[in-house]
Amino acid sequence: MNTHIKTTVVMKTVNQIRFAALMAVAATLFGGCEKESDNVVDNAPVAARIMSGIDAMATCAANTAWAVGDAIGISTTSQGNTKYTNVKYSAAVNGDFTPAGKMQRDTIFFQDKADVSFAAYYPYNGANGTAPGTDGILSKTITADEQTPEGQAKFDYLFATATGSSASPNVKFQFRHCMSRLVLNFLPGNGIASLSELAYTISALALEGTFDTGTGKAKMTATGTGSLNLSVPYSADGMSSTLIVFPQQANSADIKIAMGGVDYAGTIDFPENSANNNVREFAPGHSYTYNITVNDTELTIKLADIKDWEGGDNPIDGGAFLN
Repeated sequence: MNTHIKTTVVMKTVNQIRFAALMAVAATLFGGCEKESDNVVDNAPVAARIMSGIDAMATCAANTAWAVGDAIGISTTSQGNTKYTNVKYSAAVNGDFTPAGKMQRDTIFFQDKADVSFAAYYPYNGANGTAPGTDGILSKTITADEQTPEGQAKFDYLFATATGSSASPNVKFQFRHCMSRLVLNFLPGNGIASLSELAYTISALALEGTFDTGTGKAKMTATGTGSLNLSVPYSADGMSSTLIVFPQQANSADIKIAMGGVDYAGTIDFPENSANNNVREFAPGHSYTYNITVNDTELTIKLADIKDWEGGDNPIDGGAFLN
């Protein structure tokens, strides 16, 4: 009787040991599978999916959305191995951004699990793997011929930053304008029934400057000022001219207008910036509207509006994907 009891106890103990061993093996296998699923990047790099676009506003001065072929340059920094310089991505027909090249180095991949900082600029300049310009800084001299929607798109500099990782590969850029914009509205005044086609010269503007593609800073260079000679065709719906210039500080610019054989002259005062110790300046990412009234003997010039340039200090939101 006692022998039977001992045998039963021993058998139960052996079975318990076997069961515990099986559970331990199963737990090890499950843990290994779980670890493997958490480390996809260990087996293959994860491609960055970058959102970038314009919602209901212009990419550049032309007041259109991203056009097919519009290209941005993207660079990355990281404590890990995900490091790229000036990788070119271009807008496709559907508005998405895709790698401009076909080589593996033309696509940004997360190489590990470290967080990655992204910086992007528009329009693209240079070559993949090399910082554009001189150490990432572009130099530019603005001319009158470029003050058209198509020409302005070449120096309507945009900039954005974002972060991402292999765990969060969707990277969203929100671009902002880095230059300053002037909108000149020409209006008929005393003794002028209506305007006709006119030409104007605006002088004492800083037309030379630089754009840092790594920081988004656009600034004038201290090499003097220049003039822009432009014309404004007659339009019954209103006559205006839009200029893009480098951010700059000065008291005023001069303007001369020729219309109907008569010459007029006036001064465009720079506004005081209360956010910068009341310095008179055209600030980056801001749009300034001036109403220029042509009277029979003189010009009347008034600053009508100052506002963020649709994404100046307030970022331009976007929804196009860069795959």
